[in-house]
Amino acid sequence: MKTLFTILFFSFFMINSFAIEISKEEKVAILEEVYNKIYTAMGINENRPTLQLDTRRTRSVAYLKKNKDGSKTIAVEEKAFDLCLSLEENGKNALAFLIAHELGHFRYGHHWGNEFASSFAIADIQEDISEASQKLGELKYYETQADQMGGIYCYLAGYNINGIGELLLPKIYEAYNIPEENKRYPSLNQRLEISKQNDENMKKLINVYEAGTYALILGEYAEARRCLEHCLNKGFKSREVYNNIGVANFLEAAELLGYNEVVYAYPIELDVEARVKTSSKGFATNVEELLKAAADKFEQAIRFDPVYATAYVNKACVFSIRKEFDDAEYFAKKGLRMAKENNEPTTIGNALCVLGITYHQMDQDKEARAVLKEGQSDYNNYLCEVNLDVVKGKRIENIEWLKRSADGTSQLADNSQSLGNRPKKETIDGVIDFMTDLEGEELNEIKIYKGSCYYLNLANSTVLNLTTVNDEELFFQVCSKKYQGETEMGISIGSDAKKVLKKYGAPDLELSTRNGMLYYYTQPKIIFFTHDDKVSYWVVYRFY
Repeated sequence: MKTLFTILFFSFFMINSFAIEISKEEKVAILEEVYNKIYTAMGINENRPTLQLDTRRTRSVAYLKKNKDGSKTIAVEEKAFDLCLSLEENGKNALAFLIAHELGHFRYGHHWGNEFASSFAIADIQEDISEASQKLGELKYYETQADQMGGIYCYLAGYNINGIGELLLPKIYEAYNIPEENKRYPSLNQRLEISKQNDENMKKLINVYEAGTYALILGEYAEARRCLEHCLNKGFKSREVYNNIGVANFLEAAELLGYNEVVYAYPIELDVEARVKTSSKGFATNVEELLKAAADKFEQAIRFDPVYATAYVNKACVFSIRKEFDDAEYFAKKGLRMAKENNEPTTIGNALCVLGITYHQMDQDKEARAVLKEGQSDYNNYLCEVNLDVVKGKRIENIEWLKRSADGTSQLADNSQSLGNRPKKETIDGVIDFMTDLEGEELNEIKIYKGSCYYLNLANSTVLNLTTVNDEELFFQVCSKKYQGETEMGISIGSDAKKVLKKYGAPDLELSTRNGMLYYYTQPKIIFFTHDDKVSYWVVYRFY
């Protein structure tokens, strides 16, 4: 969960007493690292504001301004930077809080007077500020908008700014001598209230977003769409949300079509490498609607970020399954080029995979084999290997699916040996049976389209609950990123990812995400998430 807000600051230092012991160059490097992650999460590439560590001003904390040439600059004062780093382990989170707030103003195009400057400190707001912006209500509205948008960016970039406002805002007002009450600017108490409210709103949005993402991994497409569409409607607009709704539409269409129509293993990306091994369900009248909706969502993701290679690859999959080969080839090649430019090896492999599928559909077997072999050998893409078997004449339902083993090599899907060693159930915070162990607990309700998403915060985890279209109860329990416990097989936060594969065997599904890898097991019902080859957290799930 994340929050966001206005402007921050800090350092390893007690505000006015001593300065942080790092060079200006090191400060700039830290600032750029945080800025680049957040801007990438925004998914916009045009008119990128320049970034500046301001060593001259002493009253603005951070600000967005329009330059004489029409370009824009986001600046963080050095004193504000030092104040942020004084929060030690929360230093980068605080910088993210500050930068994301200003990027929120940038995204919404907020204007303060002729200068187009957003600044935390009242001293920087011009005396001749426009009449509309003089109204405190207008200004509070702008600040709330910037906070919410900034909170989304921080979450997507991997920064936790939940509760940062309470820590930082009083220090900001004190360090910058900002009056706690001012007719032209929100008071400290008002800002704290906005920050707390935004924390709560973001917590709800992120809970719904994560419930939708987990539902999508499990193949509960209707629930995934309901959750993700709710996020869009509440302002959680990002390329990932658009893309994942498109993935849900595509995968459901593929399942409805069945083996007779879906003869390839499509590398549809959840940001991801996911396989489509469908059961035969026959043709349904809404398949075309689902595929059209999928293409539309991928297009919206592309509009959000014109160099988002994942969306191009996914759109190529849609055109391929619809047998619109020219368009499939075009988007596969475009996704391939962008993935190479962005150094995204998983997406490069997936682009080669769908390109190989398309060539085979066009009866260009030589070209198909060449690109699929390239994806297999150069990018370790096991779906390319599966589709090579299709090119050789095998039916998709008869192919043994490859999975990753603990040493990183491919292995066949036979997991019978490791299955017997796995625990039947995993537990976090002592919860084994959600229906009985949580009896008497009051879950918090979030209203979404045609239903609700419920959540409950426990000591070391968050429980999420959805009711499916089949009236099943679906529970996810997400362990805290600081959880000190272990799984039944001895996996803990920080464990090597290879240990997961060694203990639990090959996963039923292996996905690459923005921040690492995802390992999905149906026995026991658990999903591991990794970052830099280390376990970052896991999710236990149940159906009732």
